[in-house]
Amino acid sequence: MSTGRFDQLLRQTAPRQFAEQHGLKHREAFCLMWYACPCGHREQYWNSRDGVTPFVTACPSCGKPSMQHVQFALDTFAPDHRPHHGQRVWVDMTRERAEQYARARIASARAQGREISEDRFEPLVLSILGEHGGAAPDMRVTGYEQGPAT
Repeated sequence: MSTGRFDQLLRQTAPRQFAEQHGLKHREAFCLMWYACPCGHREQYWNSRDGVTPFVTACPSCGKPSMQHVQFALDTFAPDHRPHHGQRVWVDMTRERAEQYARARIASARAQGREISEDRFEPLVLSILGEHGGAAPDMRVTGYEQGPAT
């Protein structure tokens, strides 16, 4: 598989044909992509999957939800990429992870004085998972294991 500038130009001019040529469903599948925040933080994320990625996510420096996918022309198809220690990687959402997020959201709402019944848990998990059961993206940081939400 070719990578580099020609590959990028091909993807820009014919993203659908590129995806079809490689048997992929999404243009950003297995790409290294640049994300940047107005605070000045900038880094390259890798999409380790054939799935869509969020255009905006939380910035690891300032914590605001303002880290945006930028400079699409610099996206690089890299299916054999090996993430370096600390690199952020988009992965498929798992049920276990969706349950962690749901528990954290419910705990946060309750801490703010909102009454949330237990019957809201499963619908929240399903909405986080995505309607295709795991097709939703999740962010992981290579070499870092997140502890339980408090």
